[in-house]
Amino acid sequence: MEASKSLLSSIREKMQQLLREQASLLKEADRLRTLSQAQQATIAQMQERQTALEQQVVILQTAAGQMDDKGKKQFEKRINQYLKDIDQVIAHLNQ
Repeated sequence: MEASKSLLSSIREKMQQLLREQASLLKEADRLRTLSQAQQATIAQMQERQTALEQQVVILQTAAGQMDDKGKKQFEKRINQYLKDIDQVIAHLNQ
């Protein structure tokens, strides 16, 4: 009888320990999820900043006349894409 009580007590303690560990792991997972979301937001901001800086470099090269033929074609392609996007927005707004 005592052996049964001792075994039940041991099992109960182990279950409580596992529940504490599970709670701790869930808390850590939530913390890591929040950290991951913050880092993804930071990455998105940095990518937007990089794109803006690349556009500034192209504009400065164009203004300084230092753009080669390949760069000019890419610049014209980008400008044409912007114009298409603007036309689509205007068409959408007119609907």
